[in-house]
Amino acid sequence: MEKLRRNGKADLSEMSLEMAVAVAAEILGLTDSPLGPMQARLNSFFTRGDRSKASKLALGLYAVMNNLALLAFFWKDVKPAIKARKKERKEDVISYLIDQGYSDADILTECMTYGAAGIVTTREFICMAAWHIMERDELRRQFIETDEAGRIAILEEILRLEPVVGALYRRALEDIELEHEGETIRIPAGTLIDMDIRAANSDPTVAGECPFQLKPDRNDGKALQGQMSFGDGHHRCPGATVAMQETAIFLDRLFRMPNLKMTAAPALAWNTLTVGYELRKAVITVG
Repeated sequence: MEKLRRNGKADLSEMSLEMAVAVAAEILGLTDSPLGPMQARLNSFFTRGDRSKASKLALGLYAVMNNLALLAFFWKDVKPAIKARKKERKEDVISYLIDQGYSDADILTECMTYGAAGIVTTREFICMAAWHIMERDELRRQFIETDEAGRIAILEEILRLEPVVGALYRRALEDIELEHEGETIRIPAGTLIDMDIRAANSDPTVAGECPFQLKPDRNDGKALQGQMSFGDGHHRCPGATVAMQETAIFLDRLFRMPNLKMTAAPALAWNTLTVGYELRKAVITVG
């Protein structure tokens, strides 16, 4: 925010990335390497765009570049953190994993999982939420004037409409029978189920009337927060509360800056890994 105030102009997608990396790094314990270079390494690894029409050669080059980025992340960010935590434990994930006897490779896997879940998704959602709110003067006023619970309710409704991850995959542990329009559908145990999150979130039997309309007062405490955008059950995202709170704090500070405007809407791309959106080059100005 201070850099935005000094410069008068910024790329919101870069600001949200910096915010998401800083928060995830503190939680994980990735605090023994410079934040800026680590942010660049993670960005190069997770920013994919639509590769559905890429040639085999291009896909091969992508794979090589991803592996190089992964190695750089391990040696320059994860390994120094492991070394430091072995000398002195702290209140973070890496310290816990060391105590549980995880190998360096296992810790890297956990860091990448948190990186995908805690950085990529939060970064995109901050941009999407800001875009929605900045286009609606009344919603922007409501967001600033309400309390934190009210701000999170607004964000949950935006997330319901704009889930960052568009598909979740689960395997049936037992035979499942569903009734649909008078027909019984049987899903055998072991079947991989592809759940369309956007379709689930816009089901009027759960969301209520006008499911494609943004209505912050829709969540009456009975529905899931953001419905299925964070998953559910044993695999519901454990960082859901952190993601919503950091987004609420970030946007509350942002929207209170004088003469804030979005002078260029973000460029929208499709991420084939998350089956969701990527927003880049959202130019905002202040002052």
